[in-house]
Amino acid sequence: MKSPILRKLYLLMLLSSVCTVAAENLREDLQQDIRYLSSEKCRGRSYAAGGIFHAERYIVRQLKDCGIRVFRQTVPYTINVTLETPLCVLNGDTLRPGYDFIPHPYSASFHGHFCPENMEIYGEDTLKILQDSLDLFSVSAVRRHIMQTRDGQKRSALLLFPEEDILQSKQDKRYYTAALQIRASLLEESPKELVVAHRSAYKKLRSHNIIALIPGSSDSLIMLTAHYDHMGDLGTIYYPGANDNASGTAVLMALARHYAEDPPACSLLVCLLTGEEQGLLGAEHFAASPRYDPERVICLINLDMVGSGHKGYGMVNGAACPKEAAILQEICETLDFGECRIRDNSPNSDHYPFTKRGLRAIFLYSSGGEQPYHHPDDIAKTLDWDVLEQTVFLIREFIDRRSAALKTVAGQ
Repeated sequence: MKSPILRKLYLLMLLSSVCTVAAENLREDLQQDIRYLSSEKCRGRSYAAGGIFHAERYIVRQLKDCGIRVFRQTVPYTINVTLETPLCVLNGDTLRPGYDFIPHPYSASFHGHFCPENMEIYGEDTLKILQDSLDLFSVSAVRRHIMQTRDGQKRSALLLFPEEDILQSKQDKRYYTAALQIRASLLEESPKELVVAHRSAYKKLRSHNIIALIPGSSDSLIMLTAHYDHMGDLGTIYYPGANDNASGTAVLMALARHYAEDPPACSLLVCLLTGEEQGLLGAEHFAASPRYDPERVICLINLDMVGSGHKGYGMVNGAACPKEAAILQEICETLDFGECRIRDNSPNSDHYPFTKRGLRAIFLYSSGGEQPYHHPDDIAKTLDWDVLEQTVFLIREFIDRRSAALKTVAGQ
């Protein structure tokens, strides 16, 4: 089919038929999966409260119910776990954890009554200057650097990191430095007093990568990855993680259900990975100890935060995967899914450990949404279900094209 117009008509007819046959079940499945994974029972896929294990059992059960072979890979890690809801009273007003403040994720337990003379404030302008001078990846990395350098020093001081949006981050270290991230507008006037209480414990834990193999008619493999862990909880407050990354997890589960009934020519390795929020731990573990032959892998597509935004997609590491990027761009253009923009590689999601080992891997995310990030308001009802369905169709068309190419080669 050489004519671009005829091809576009064909693809539009294909999408229309797919939507007619499967749209009701697809949307229902996406909603069920995301609502469960972002529910109070899973508590932000918490390590401390065991929510990560509720999520794991749910995913495994759903895949096995489709007749898919599933195995798990243990991933060990150490994490600074919050043991109870933290307290912060500023000038007599009790602040809301998760919204107005959080203890810095690396802080060991601390409590006390702090006056201005034993508070140290690091504003965002100061942090950005330090970021440039230290050549660090992000402002969050600067805060972590300060926590490390101050570990155990001047224990009576409280470090304050004001920011417009209170963003939770990884908890893989523990320092004896008392620190809060606090909403910047609350510090417009100099604080007179702060009463703070925070309890945490540094624990060795383990969870699992969930790997599902869907055999095709050839030995070639397409790998699909998404992380299912999130930021956990702060006692009574939890981080639902609907967009980050229940969305990518649900899309992979939808793809697994579809191809379990109608396998493509290439085999699919569907990887639901743990530990992404703690430093790509699950992806690093699987990439270092693969249960696949890297020579068989055509490419890897990693889905992370695909539940919001009508401005197309970003493709991290797309320049290193020109064939795959071109296919995704053509599908998006043909089906009016928005622009598919190429971005340089970055260690910002689970594709990265695989790229370090020579695999062609793209991290795909949806663009233009305003979904809260690492925040208690990242909830299911604020997602865009059209975008989620669109992402399923985009990856299905990508897989079907690569499979068709394999069949053509095999037939020659």
